[in-house]
Amino acid sequence: MVRRLQRWVRREPGLVCRLIGLTLAIVIEHGYYLTAATTPVDHWTVMSTMAIWVAVSWVCQIVLNRGTAPAVIPFVWAGADAVLFTILVMLAAEPRELLIVGYPLLIVAAGFWVRVRLVSFMTVFCLASYALVYFFGSDTVWPRHYPFLIGGIIALVGGFVGYQVHRLRVLSRYFDRGR
Repeated sequence: MVRRLQRWVRREPGLVCRLIGLTLAIVIEHGYYLTAATTPVDHWTVMSTMAIWVAVSWVCQIVLNRGTAPAVIPFVWAGADAVLFTILVMLAAEPRELLIVGYPLLIVAAGFWVRVRLVSFMTVFCLASYALVYFFGSDTVWPRHYPFLIGGIIALVGGFVGYQVHRLRVLSRYFDRGR
């Protein structure tokens, strides 16, 4: 049983990472619900969104394993991650800005696909998602330069990850030629 689990974890690292992260988020959200004064409707809305995220991730992994549209699925999956994370940020209690740290993490996760275009796509998607959260989801009044700082950090993380992915691909081709 343990060996089967280890093989599955090695075969499906993207799904496993999402499931671990979402499980942790679900435990934290449920603990918050049990100890704070949140309404059941708010709690179940957040929990339903996380369940949808788990289901979308599972379906993307199944489609990817079948070999159907292997070039498109990582983009669909990354886009779904950004959209669902943004929905969760919008559903969160104030201050939502503390959750913005998730956008750079989504960009780093996109880097695991080792595709520069995917990292670029995710960076642009995360910047757009952050703009939505800032303009439509925040009641907090922050200094005017904060959105530029946060947007700059998101863009820098995207640039750094994209550069690392590019370097990894160049080095991989270099060493493959040497054989």
